[in-house]
Amino acid sequence: MREELCGIKMSEFNSKHWFPYFRKLAAEYNECADKKFVSFRDLSIDEIEAAYFVRSTAIKEEMFENVAVNRIDRHKVLALYIQLHLEKPLFWLHNLGMKPRPSSTTLMYNELFCLDILQIVLEKWTGKHLDFTKFGDYKFALMKLFKYYREHSEFHKYNLFFTFNFAHLIYFIERDFMA
Repeated sequence: MREELCGIKMSEFNSKHWFPYFRKLAAEYNECADKKFVSFRDLSIDEIEAAYFVRSTAIKEEMFENVAVNRIDRHKVLALYIQLHLEKPLFWLHNLGMKPRPSSTTLMYNELFCLDILQIVLEKWTGKHLDFTKFGDYKFALMKLFKYYREHSEFHKYNLFFTFNFAHLIYFIERDFMA
């Protein structure tokens, strides 16, 4: 899996090639989900993929004169992947008032999924591993940011400023926590 992703060599890789892998990861998450509280929204993946191309084009139009020949950097690509998965969550939480209450892991299921996307994509692109020992306190803050974004994404999805800021945060994570 390290040399290839979904049968594609990294030298041939394009940002659109991540979507089959996200589908596979989502299926694995769905298998592990506490079904009393979590449902899987399979159609969200198609919505995310369609929205990705619209949003990445908007970023290119803001940054470049010739959109067709220019690419956005990997930090913005990853920021968009995560933003879109938070805006169109794959996992729907329900029965939250049931006793016993859902675990904190269950309550943050979409955010954990996005953290895995962040980790997997950064590790694949850099060839390094996320150092969770060093990342410890920042992980909690990042999860809170993901939760906040998921709950307030209507404003942010039309404001590219957040995407640019989030891309800088991803760069910080790559620079300081990948070993």
